[in-house]
Amino acid sequence: MLKKMHWRTETAIIAFRILYTLEERGMTQKDLAGKMEKSPQWINKIVKGQQNLTIGTMKELEGALGISLFQIPEYKEEVLSLSSGKGE
Repeated sequence: MLKKMHWRTETAIIAFRILYTLEERGMTQKDLAGKMEKSPQWINKIVKGQQNLTIGTMKELEGALGISLFQIPEYKEEVLSLSSGKGE
C-alpha cells in the first residue's frame, strides 16, 4: 500500500535538502535567488517550508542546485492498477 505524506512534511524535507546543499556548496539563499532570478524573500519562504511548491518550481530548484529533490517511482503495473482503483 502507498503511504501518503502531508505536503507540509514533504515541503520540510525539500527545504532541508536545499539548505543542506547550499551549506555544502558554500552558497547563501541570496546566491540561489540570484542564480534563479528570484527574490531572496521567495527563497526564504521555500526554506522555511512556507511555500507549497509546484513541480515546475522544484525542477527550477533542481536545475539551479544540480540535485534531485524528488524521484518519480519506476513504472510498474501494480502502481498503475492501484491508482486507477483496479488493484482489488
